[in-house]
Amino acid sequence: MDDLPLRKHPEVLLKHLPIVGSRLLDIGCGNGALLRLLAREGGLPVGLDPQEAQIARARAAAQVGPERYVVGFGEGLPFAAGSFDVVLFFNALHHVPVEVMDPALNEARRVLKREGILAVLEPLAAGSHFELMQPVEDETAVRAEAEAAMVRAERSGRLRRQGQERYVVALKYRDFAEWRDGVLAVDPERRAAMDRLQPALERRFAELGELEDDGRRLFRQPARFDLYQPG
Repeated sequence: MDDLPLRKHPEVLLKHLPIVGSRLLDIGCGNGALLRLLAREGGLPVGLDPQEAQIARARAAAQVGPERYVVGFGEGLPFAAGSFDVVLFFNALHHVPVEVMDPALNEARRVLKREGILAVLEPLAAGSHFELMQPVEDETAVRAEAEAAMVRAERSGRLRRQGQERYVVALKYRDFAEWRDGVLAVDPERRAAMDRLQPALERRFAELGELEDDGRRLFRQPARFDLYQPG
């Protein structure tokens, strides 16, 4: 992984995706940060997330454009067929329950226009950020399951891969509390493990994080970005 280039997620998305005037669906949108970026860049984005608390956070943020948010699940999208130019799983497919990953990809394909683009950004099971997170929730298996679901969709002809980019993202945190709060916002059920492991995690945070000049800690997360079209 050491030979992968350092990139920022937004620059990779803007490089590969048609944004201006496109209808975009972000499945697993969380607090809406990506949706607001897409709206600022001229897109017409919709964010979907199964957690009402996350959608509430997204809606509470200042509106920057035509972005809107919906509570829902990837395996049962509440949208008509052919509704979107772009569908994204941005760091989200591995959070879909394994038993419905295939249906979720089928649903993404269904709501795409015929020449639409499915973009799947997945973190790899490597890097200092992954190592920091591992004691709380080891995602090695679910990340492998997400990749396997993508391979099945491609081999079946349901999706046609148009490209892939691998790179490393630098994630920076002011302190342990900032990282902890972000982890819990994504999945509040991690709280028990976080509380139980906190002293060890604080040590791990200090050991794995590269100290920046501004006092923040930098963690490296390798990622892969795959582009598909309906098969």
